[in-house]
Amino acid sequence: MQSSQSSRSFERQPRRLQPIKQVDAVTKMLEDQNQKDQADYQNIEKKRMQYIKNLTLAQRLGLVEKPSLPLSQTEWKDIEQQSLKRFNDKEPCPICYDDLRFQEQTILSCTHVFHKKCLDSFERFQRLKGHDKACPICRKEDYDQKTYAEGMKRYLIRCIVSMQALARGFLQRNRFYQGMKDKGYNPTNGAMRRRFIGYKLGRIGKRYMSMMTKEREEILGTIQRVDKSIKDTDKLLDSFMPNMARIWQERRERQKQEQALNEHKEDVFDKFWKPIRDKAATRQEKECPICYNSYKYHQNGEVYLLDCSHMFHKCCLESFERFDLGNNLCCPMCRHPSYQKKLIKGF
Repeated sequence: MQSSQSSRSFERQPRRLQPIKQVDAVTKMLEDQNQKDQADYQNIEKKRMQYIKNLTLAQRLGLVEKPSLPLSQTEWKDIEQQSLKRFNDKEPCPICYDDLRFQEQTILSCTHVFHKKCLDSFERFQRLKGHDKACPICRKEDYDQKTYAEGMKRYLIRCIVSMQALARGFLQRNRFYQGMKDKGYNPTNGAMRRRFIGYKLGRIGKRYMSMMTKEREEILGTIQRVDKSIKDTDKLLDSFMPNMARIWQERRERQKQEQALNEHKEDVFDKFWKPIRDKAATRQEKECPICYNSYKYHQNGEVYLLDCSHMFHKCCLESFERFDLGNNLCCPMCRHPSYQKKLIKGF
């Protein structure tokens, strides 16, 4: 007995809630329409005052028929009430057969409502045809017209109530199904069972979707960090490259200076050693005075030329210098002290 009562309580449909307060954008729209209505009513009073001012003396004395008096605010309110009694938000504009809805509307003194653009086009067409101005439905002539906002407001409120009903019904159904899930209730009714399973599948899908969204945000965050790192590296390289270019330029200039200095030294050196070598070549000596072996076939032809014009094998002169205990460097041939030497290859 208790289980049947609990099943009926779970399978009971959620009650409909009252509409909540409209959002600020909708409230602002309604306030704008109210301001337009107030401006129209003020224009009505101005029209009546202007009507009195435009009457001629004959018209005021009753000698000439007066034109029709513009409607007052009270009369316009009565006309709007009569129009609202038969108001239907699904009823289209009688001229274009499109829904009235949020487009600017105009009400005539005969209580019929049209789109303002449609009525303006109809009146322009009537003038081109040479016809008198008349209502497109009841053919009332010399009608008066006014901006109509009440129909738009009622349609807007009805749309808001419908959206609120859908939203609140969705939230209430979710609470109802969540209560069934928390208490472990399994519905016996087939339709309720299908809806309950659909709710649980929706929750699973929503959970997976949130996980995928979270992973996507993490990946995007990582990509953004990588992009930021690349940009920072580019900025660092942009600031580093001019300094490196300056350093390489200074190094190239320094190498050029060193090369020019070395070339200068070699030129000076060649000018000093060239006559000495020529003097040694005139003697046509072919053997080292120390080892008596040929210059050409010993140690790849590497010989030392001294500033006294005597030549020796490289290894022979180095050995002689090592055996010189007194460290008195002098030529082995002419005893020229403190000689200078130059290595010559392939002599």
